[in-house]
Amino acid sequence: MIKKSNQKSGNNSINIQESQNVIIGLSYTESKELFSDLFEKNFPAFQKIAQEEARKNVEKLSKVFVDKVNELKSFSDSEMKSPDFHYNLYKSIEIGARNSSDDLHQFLANLLAKRIGCDKNDTKRIILNESISTIEKVSTNQLKLLTFSYLFFTYFRIFEIKNWNEFNEYIEEFIEPFMDYEYSYIDLQHLNYSNCSTFESGFGKPSLSQIIKNRFPELYPDLKSRKDEQAYVDEVTRTNMKHQDKFFGMLNSTQLYAISPTSVGFMLISQYFEIIKGEKLTHIEKLFE
Repeated sequence: MIKKSNQKSGNNSINIQESQNVIIGLSYTESKELFSDLFEKNFPAFQKIAQEEARKNVEKLSKVFVDKVNELKSFSDSEMKSPDFHYNLYKSIEIGARNSSDDLHQFLANLLAKRIGCDKNDTKRIILNESISTIEKVSTNQLKLLTFSYLFFTYFRIFEIKNWNEFNEYIEEFIEPFMDYEYSYIDLQHLNYSNCSTFESGFGKPSLSQIIKNRFPELYPDLKSRKDEQAYVDEVTRTNMKHQDKFFGMLNSTQLYAISPTSVGFMLISQYFEIIKGEKLTHIEKLFE
């Protein structure tokens, strides 16, 4: 258990205890001053109107960042002082200043807060650094495509689903919030270019019914007595699965099945799911422990 200690400070300071691990409190005023100071030093060439808009964006990012930092229980003070963290802080301010998107600001704040908390995990630190640099290169629609593909084709396999009601509950909770994507082949290519996913299109289209049957054979109780297995599993799936027409159509008209997240892709999926749903994808979180 890490104990809090008393510390007095002035109005223009950020309290950091000199110990290996600390609990830090950051007020909105202190954060605003920190972000504003960095902004003034790094954006002197902005035109007046653009500069004012950028300043507002930085203030929004600062407030979201404060909220995330104050959710942390403890972390190493060495990370707050490290040049590598400050480089990523500057990068986040640069990205946030140029964009007014609330989701993007939340993304940056989440990633920065996670970055503070990983003082000994070099792999996680590198992935977070890359995620901060990558997030401005990826559109909201591309995040939906990446998240939908992973949740639809892969994530359900970690659950023990015993009947179609439970499977449809999974669809409602995990899939439906990300179904309003607009499919574009160029978006898949861009996710690959941005190092968020790999793209393998040479294996042919998978069978949706077979994907489900291979993981949950109990959803197809009469399978052994049927001569035409494919026709049977297709019939059962279409009869019982929610949104079956959309999902079968998706397989026939897209190549979402062909993308797999990279390490950065996993980090972005995890953060995007948390922003949209307000909860964590625990299986992905464990990958970075």
